[in-house]
Amino acid sequence: MHLNRMVMKNLEIHTIVVGLLETNCYLIEDPAQRRAMCIDPGGDAEKILLFCKKKQLVIDRILLTHGHYDHIGAVNALVDMLDIQAWIHPDDVEMACSPTLNLSSMITAPYQIDSYIQYFEVGEPVNFGEQKISILHTPGHTPGSVCFYWDHQLISGDTIFRNSIGRTDFPKADPEQLIESIELKLMPLDDNVRIFPGHGMTTTIGHEREKNPFLARNNSIF
Repeated sequence: MHLNRMVMKNLEIHTIVVGLLETNCYLIEDPAQRRAMCIDPGGDAEKILLFCKKKQLVIDRILLTHGHYDHIGAVNALVDMLDIQAWIHPDDVEMACSPTLNLSSMITAPYQIDSYIQYFEVGEPVNFGEQKISILHTPGHTPGSVCFYWDHQLISGDTIFRNSIGRTDFPKADPEQLIESIELKLMPLDDNVRIFPGHGMTTTIGHEREKNPFLARNNSIF
């Protein structure tokens, strides 16, 4: 019984690669309730729903790491079909609602999240299952970029990747702010924290601390 209870407390992370830019959409599952949070549904709503059907999961909310189109492209469809809400940092609400700022006009066709978008209470964790998920505000790639952290797991969006960082040549990006966010918010975490980025393969804080060429400690130009 004790072992079963321990398993039920753990949240499981499922990865679904979606959209033209192969965004990592994450389903965070609470096995005790067969519920899931959907993080960054950047496209392919039907693919996400088919995965949930096979796993017998019910999505009860959407969380967004930032407001770029390749991370929000399936929000409207999922909200309409499931009657749920989507949440984003307040500093990226304007971006999510602007086809120019969210880059959809450049990638495919103009797209914006409808007016039902909700925003996180700054400093307040997300309660899911028996976990409190911290929202780390990491501006730089976008003003409202966030990472989600719990139990040595980090969903990083486009803040940090394996051996790289988010692009800063888009509207409202700030390269110095991005480096500062990573150094101050992410690098203090333990080496064994596993990073689930917005694109590409997983990594760890320890690996990025030692190997990421964009961080000050690994780059002689800083």
